Amino acid sequence: MDSNLIKSLNKIPLLEILSIKTTELISKLGKEINLNAGDYLFKEGDHGRKMYFILQGELEIFKKSSIVAIRKVGEFIGEMALIESKPRSACAKASISSTLFEIDQKVFQNHLFSNARVIQEMLRTLSNRAREDLESHKKNRKEISSKKQSLRKDSFFFEVNS
Repeated sequence: MDSNLIKSLNKIPLLEILSIKTTELISKLGKEINLNAGDYLFKEGDHGRKMYFILQGELEIFKKSSIVAIRKVGEFIGEMALIESKPRSACAKASISSTLFEIDQKVFQNHLFSNARVIQEMLRTLSNRAREDLESHKKNRKEISSKKQSLRKDSFFFEVNS
């Protein structure tokens, strides 16, 4: 049993509410993944049956060429594919050297999904992410609107009579 891994897992908000016995069991059932900067963890459209906890480093989450989020130490990613049983909705790439802890769907269902406190924390995190996405979208719309107004001021419109 790797005590450093268990300490790292216990620092993750979603997992810190588990009993030490459950955390030890999960540490045996999952595995560590190391990524170099620029390595993809998964790509949009991939079939995913695993989720990940970031132990070290950070990952960029993006669609096409647009970054939609940066996930850092203590956060989880990949949960949507487990919950919905659908292909990955975005790409995940390490922006710096990173270490992740991977669990599969069976571990998720047997040890996390069955725990009401874990689900409550997961829902809180997902709700916060949705709120951040809405704020980002609102900000982007304001910037686009401002650019359109600026273009209107600088443009000349000619009407052609026929």
